[in-house]
Amino acid sequence: MGMTRMYRLLHVELPLAAPIIFTGIRIATVNAIGTAVFASFVGGGGLGSFITTGIRQDDMEAILLGTGVLMAAALVLDLLMGMAERYLNSRDSQRPRGPQDGRPGSCRPLLCGGPGPVRVRLPAQEHRRPAPL
Repeated sequence: MGMTRMYRLLHVELPLAAPIIFTGIRIATVNAIGTAVFASFVGGGGLGSFITTGIRQDDMEAILLGTGVLMAAALVLDLLMGMAERYLNSRDSQRPRGPQDGRPGSCRPLLCGGPGPVRVRLPAQEHRRPAPL
Protein backbone atom coordinates (compact mmCIF):
# COMPACT_ATOMS: atom_id res chain seq x y z
CA MET A 1 0.00 0.00 0.00
CA GLY A 2 1.23 3.44 -0.86
CA MET A 3 0.08 6.96 -0.33
CA THR A 4 -3.07 8.25 -1.95
CA ARG A 5 -2.73 11.12 -4.40
CA MET A 6 -4.31 13.59 -1.97
CA TYR A 7 -2.11 12.48 0.94
CA ARG A 8 1.00 12.76 -1.24
CA LEU A 9 -0.07 16.23 -2.38
CA LEU A 10 -0.87 17.55 1.10
CA HIS A 11 1.90 15.88 3.11
CA VAL A 12 4.79 15.62 0.65
CA GLU A 13 4.56 17.86 -2.40
CA LEU A 14 3.00 21.03 -0.91
CA PRO A 15 5.34 21.18 2.11
CA LEU A 16 8.32 20.81 -0.22
CA ALA A 17 6.99 23.45 -2.62
CA ALA A 18 5.75 25.92 0.03
CA PRO A 19 8.95 28.04 0.19
CA ILE A 20 9.01 28.42 -3.60
CA ILE A 21 5.30 29.24 -3.74
CA PHE A 22 5.70 31.86 -1.01
CA THR A 23 8.70 33.38 -2.80
CA GLY A 24 6.56 33.69 -5.93
CA ILE A 25 3.85 35.48 -3.93
CA ARG A 26 6.50 37.80 -2.47
CA ILE A 27 7.84 38.71 -5.91
CA ALA A 28 4.32 39.20 -7.29
CA THR A 29 3.44 41.54 -4.40
CA VAL A 30 6.43 43.78 -5.00
CA ASN A 31 5.81 43.67 -8.75
CA ALA A 32 2.18 44.73 -8.25
CA ILE A 33 3.32 47.80 -6.33
CA GLY A 34 5.78 48.63 -9.09
CA THR A 35 3.10 48.44 -11.76
CA ALA A 36 0.68 50.57 -9.74
CA VAL A 37 2.14 53.59 -11.50
CA PHE A 38 0.63 52.45 -14.79
CA ALA A 39 -2.89 52.33 -13.33
CA SER A 40 -2.99 56.10 -13.20
CA PHE A 41 -2.29 56.34 -16.93
CA VAL A 42 -5.55 54.53 -17.69
CA GLY A 43 -7.58 56.44 -15.11
CA GLY A 44 -7.23 53.98 -12.25
CA GLY A 45 -5.87 56.51 -9.76
CA GLY A 46 -3.84 55.20 -6.86
CA LEU A 47 -0.35 56.18 -5.79
CA GLY A 48 0.76 56.50 -9.40
CA SER A 49 -1.40 59.60 -9.77
CA PHE A 50 1.23 61.62 -7.88
CA ILE A 51 3.77 60.71 -10.52
CA THR A 52 1.51 61.38 -13.53
CA THR A 53 0.33 64.68 -12.05
CA GLY A 54 3.96 65.64 -11.48
CA ILE A 55 4.83 64.74 -15.07
CA ARG A 56 1.90 66.76 -16.47
CA GLN A 57 2.66 69.81 -14.33
CA ASP A 58 6.45 69.46 -14.61
CA ASP A 59 6.64 69.23 -10.80
CA MET A 60 9.72 67.30 -9.74
CA GLU A 61 8.68 67.29 -6.06
CA ALA A 62 5.42 65.47 -6.84
CA ILE A 63 7.29 62.94 -8.99
CA LEU A 64 9.82 62.29 -6.24
CA LEU A 65 7.07 62.10 -3.60
CA GLY A 66 5.12 59.51 -5.57
CA THR A 67 8.26 57.53 -6.36
CA GLY A 68 9.41 57.65 -2.75
CA VAL A 69 6.06 56.46 -1.42
CA LEU A 70 5.95 53.58 -3.90
CA MET A 71 9.54 52.59 -3.11
CA ALA A 72 8.87 52.69 0.63
CA ALA A 73 5.71 50.59 0.26
CA ALA A 74 7.58 48.05 -1.88
CA LEU A 75 10.47 47.84 0.57
CA VAL A 76 8.23 47.50 3.63
CA LEU A 77 6.12 44.79 2.04
CA ASP A 78 9.23 42.98 0.81
CA LEU A 79 10.75 43.07 4.30
CA LEU A 80 7.51 41.83 5.90
CA MET A 81 7.13 39.04 3.37
CA GLY A 82 10.80 38.10 3.83
CA MET A 83 10.34 37.88 7.61
CA ALA A 84 7.25 35.73 7.15
CA GLU A 85 9.14 33.52 4.70
CA ARG A 86 12.02 33.02 7.15
CA TYR A 87 9.55 32.28 9.96
CA LEU A 88 7.73 29.68 7.91
CA ASN A 89 10.97 28.07 6.76
CA SER A 90 12.30 27.91 10.31
CA ARG A 91 9.10 26.22 11.48
CA ASP A 92 9.52 23.61 8.76
CA SER A 93 13.07 22.85 9.82
CA GLN A 94 12.07 22.37 13.49
CA ARG A 95 9.58 19.60 12.78
CA PRO A 96 10.80 16.08 13.46
CA ARG A 97 11.30 14.00 10.37
CA GLY A 98 11.46 10.30 9.81
CA PRO A 99 10.26 7.22 11.66
CA GLN A 100 10.10 8.10 15.34
CA ASP A 101 7.91 6.28 17.77
CA GLY A 102 9.17 7.82 20.99
CA ARG A 103 11.38 4.94 22.13
CA PRO A 104 15.07 5.63 22.70
CA GLY A 105 17.10 4.14 19.90
CA SER A 106 14.11 3.81 17.59
CA CYS A 107 15.42 6.55 15.33
CA ARG A 108 18.78 6.20 13.67
CA PRO A 109 20.57 9.53 13.09
CA LEU A 110 20.95 9.01 9.36
CA LEU A 111 17.25 8.25 8.92
CA CYS A 112 15.74 10.93 11.14
CA GLY A 113 18.14 13.79 10.73
CA GLY A 114 19.58 13.20 14.17
CA PRO A 115 22.16 15.28 15.96
CA GLY A 116 24.91 14.39 13.51
CA PRO A 117 28.32 12.96 14.31
CA VAL A 118 29.01 11.98 17.89
CA ARG A 119 31.86 13.89 19.47
CA VAL A 120 33.99 12.17 22.04
CA ARG A 121 36.10 14.19 24.41
CA LEU A 122 39.33 12.55 25.38
CA PRO A 123 40.94 13.29 28.73
CA ALA A 124 43.66 15.90 28.60
CA GLN A 125 47.18 14.53 28.55
CA GLU A 126 49.88 16.08 30.61
CA HIS A 127 52.79 17.40 28.66
CA ARG A 128 56.00 16.00 30.08
CA ARG A 129 59.45 16.97 29.09
CA PRO A 130 61.53 14.13 27.78
CA ALA A 131 64.13 12.86 30.20
CA PRO A 132 67.59 14.29 29.58
CA LEU A 133 70.08 11.91 27.98
